[in-house]
Amino acid sequence: MKVLHITYTDAGGAGIAAMRIHKSLRQHGIESSMLVADKTSLEENVYTAETCFTPSYIPPKNKFLQKIKKLARKRGYFLSTQERYSRLVDHIPSAYKTFFTSPLSCYNLNQHPAVLDADIIHLHWVANFVDYPTFFPAINKPIVWTLHDENLAYGGFHYGREREQYYPYYAAIEDAFCQIKQSSLAQCNDIHVVALSKMMKDFYTTKSFLSGRPTTVIHNGIDTDVFRPFDKSIGREVFHIPEHNYVIVFCCVNLNDKRKGLAELVEAIGRLQRPDITLLCIGNGHIDTDLPIDIRYTGPINNPYLLAMTYSCGNLFAFPSYQEAFAQTPLEAIACGLPIVAFPCSGMEELVNANNGVVCKDFTTESLVKGLAEVTNKEYGTNILHSDIEQRFTSDNIANNYIDLYNRILHFDSKSV
Repeated sequence: MKVLHITYTDAGGAGIAAMRIHKSLRQHGIESSMLVADKTSLEENVYTAETCFTPSYIPPKNKFLQKIKKLARKRGYFLSTQERYSRLVDHIPSAYKTFFTSPLSCYNLNQHPAVLDADIIHLHWVANFVDYPTFFPAINKPIVWTLHDENLAYGGFHYGREREQYYPYYAAIEDAFCQIKQSSLAQCNDIHVVALSKMMKDFYTTKSFLSGRPTTVIHNGIDTDVFRPFDKSIGREVFHIPEHNYVIVFCCVNLNDKRKGLAELVEAIGRLQRPDITLLCIGNGHIDTDLPIDIRYTGPINNPYLLAMTYSCGNLFAFPSYQEAFAQTPLEAIACGLPIVAFPCSGMEELVNANNGVVCKDFTTESLVKGLAEVTNKEYGTNILHSDIEQRFTSDNIANNYIDLYNRILHFDSKSV
């Protein structure tokens, strides 16, 4: 069985999740590979699509014609459809800018040798990479699509919260992108959807362009040999955290991403009025606050072992995120022995229980304060926390779930690869 994972990059949340599935599948004897636009790892069997990139503009050799064409393009002529929409997005006032991607790209992936050679195409986060109008009508083999956010329910937005806030400024582009997705996907029948949580499955059942397609829930998984409890003193010594301080860990790629809730967390910690609390933030950026809180910044940590050691120096992991599919950082933190306090976003109902933390009743700072107070006043067993993730969310378990799905799709025997 040859499985090709397609995702924009092998970094970031979705990229790391795809990489974990890919590596675990190979350990199970599956001939798995990845195709990305942006490769950051040194892993074998991860290919870039650079050879498929087609420039949208090739200047003519005649210098006079070059000037004419350059001026014409500046005024909107000789532009590809993708470029025209990109310019429309560029003209949106900066005050109303948000993360917004396109279903159009200059990559001709359906002709890539890895695509042609695969038995199953496994899509992940493909915005700005897969060109919907050329890709989906041309693929005549099964597609498994693991949905890492809500983008497929919309045009260019990735979460409903942003769409609700910014739609008036993107309306024409958003509606056009929705139409492009709908018409492209209608020409591809063999798509099997994987939702990362029950909440995401329910969401896509009613709002997705893929409604009516077969859907399976398969959670994210992690390597519990890597993410395990380490000596707390290691991280505390590195970040100069007093031995007896209570450390709350927060982790995301961009600390200034409002969707991740760092501002609400800082406010909630301030309300606890505990001078012994240290907030340890992992990721890019920082937050401005006048509250008397001890905040330490590690910067991004890409090495999984160093990340596990950093988690391990904490006492609690805070996850006040407003929207997710099924985030991996809570899995990692719990596996490292930290109980969790989380907002009730997608995946938390399956992950959090009385033995590993608290899910807040709603998305308010008041609810977060109560959750933090409850967990900080309770003892949790480090080994119990690790064992919980080890039993339910290992990469090995997740790989077996995908292998079963692949076999059903290809009508293979359940033991075949």
